[in-house]
Amino acid sequence: MKFSRTEALLNSFAQTIVNRYKDKISEYASGKLYKTIDYSITSQNDSYLVTINLEDYWKFIEKGRRAGAKMPPVSAIENWIKVRKIIPRPVTLKSGKQRVPTIQQLAYVISRSISRNGIAPRPFMLESIEYTMKDFKSKLSAAVREDVLDNLDSLQ
Repeated sequence: MKFSRTEALLNSFAQTIVNRYKDKISEYASGKLYKTIDYSITSQNDSYLVTINLEDYWKFIEKGRRAGAKMPPVSAIENWIKVRKIIPRPVTLKSGKQRVPTIQQLAYVISRSISRNGIAPRPFMLESIEYTMKDFKSKLSAAVREDVLDNLDSLQ
């Protein structure tokens, strides 16, 4: 059986989720997560599987990070600072002198803060899926119905 309408709808569904997620994470994620998010659709025995492909650290954005956890890798924070083009601000030392921290020093302080304070969850993927599902359910049943009718017509 061919399910061309259903496949087109699944592609639209997955692309909508990817686009909404990209819009939501653009403020928080570094370039790698944003650039590599994609989807794939596989079919086997008239069933379909929609997979959203993400970098592994998406879950830290989605679920957050608890306070007291180990420090995230400083190198990952350094990369995030460079991608976001964050410029370290001068800090005043106890001696009264001002000093601009290096990117490595700033990354260490951010990493330590994440370890101590955690990160609040930002369930952007869940929000993107739930928003897209509202419209998708009714359209899916209509697309499957039309595909089945087309397949039955072609058998006659």
